[in-house]
Amino acid sequence: MDSFTLILATAISSFLMATSLFAFYCSRPNQRALLVWSCAGTGFLINHLFGIMAHCTTLPFLLVPGLTNLSNMAAHLLIWAGIRLHLGLAAPWRRVIAVLFVTAALHLFPAVQQDVATRLLVNFTLLIAIDVTACVDLWRYRELKRQKIYWPLFALLSLFASQLTVRCTLMLSGIGTDLTFLGSQWMQSIGSIALLLFIPGVTMACALLVVRQQATELERQSRTDPLTGCLNRRALQQDAQHAEPYALLLLDLDFFKQINDHYGHDAGDAALVFVTKRLQQLAPTWYRIGGEEFVLLVQSHTPHDVLTIATRCREQIASTAMPWQQQQIQLTVSIGVSLSHADLSSALRAADVALYAAKTRGRNQVQVAEELLQTNHSWQPSSA
Repeated sequence: MDSFTLILATAISSFLMATSLFAFYCSRPNQRALLVWSCAGTGFLINHLFGIMAHCTTLPFLLVPGLTNLSNMAAHLLIWAGIRLHLGLAAPWRRVIAVLFVTAALHLFPAVQQDVATRLLVNFTLLIAIDVTACVDLWRYRELKRQKIYWPLFALLSLFASQLTVRCTLMLSGIGTDLTFLGSQWMQSIGSIALLLFIPGVTMACALLVVRQQATELERQSRTDPLTGCLNRRALQQDAQHAEPYALLLLDLDFFKQINDHYGHDAGDAALVFVTKRLQQLAPTWYRIGGEEFVLLVQSHTPHDVLTIATRCREQIASTAMPWQQQQIQLTVSIGVSLSHADLSSALRAADVALYAAKTRGRNQVQVAEELLQTNHSWQPSSA
């Protein structure tokens, strides 16, 4: 395959990257990384369009290879910038501009203008640094080891940087230095083939990242209570299936109906959020399973430790009043504890027995189901 055919094929691939990712962005305008990656495809396209033009006519140095190298550099920088945006990191726009400025300035040196090998070494070094930096950002991202979806993009960037490194090493050792611009020399052909494979691979990997991120977000929303940010009953059922042996705390906000009736439902919602924040200072993972009821799974603790945790939760709420419209609303909670059980359903039933006892005995207290069973308390549904 001659160099012109490779450039033409890569131009088509670049066009598909730019248009497909832009179309994807139009359907998901909140995913700014898609727009940046689409611009990266445009950078690759500009690079190869000028290459095609150079086959047909003579162009000034500032256009070919000056602008072609600059657009290729911009494409790699935009891939890196899109990765950072996708990971929720700050976009490196100042560094992008700085690298492009350095690239343009280097092309003004006579040694770079007159020798293809020198020009390639300069550009390859910068490209390797960019792609390695992108790999480092992916590697340092805390979810990378658990989210296999990041590995294709990580592998593509690593392999592309590796082939650039090999080509640099060969040129520094004197192999393949007899280069001409757009020639058919084997080293340039290898580079064109690598780019031809790299561009569609990056396109699919980037699109896959966004699809996976949205699927993860939908899964998170399906497991989260929208008011308090706690996990919901569905999440509790899923997590309990895979949890180690656990004790269960069932917590209920006392006099919640009276708060709604006296202060309004906005105050009731605020009370639920206030209680959640106070409880999460002691334990991060709470489940809101309905109304004013919350659940905590306590794993690998002795009964004494579980009772201590429950008592601290009760005191955490009772110790601080909730500010509401220049007033102070005193909140308390009742807690039922189930220490041993066969499954989640039996744990909730046992904890509900204890919660009912806490309510009937005056509220703002902790009761343990196993202790109540020893005194033959019958089960009744809990009430606010």
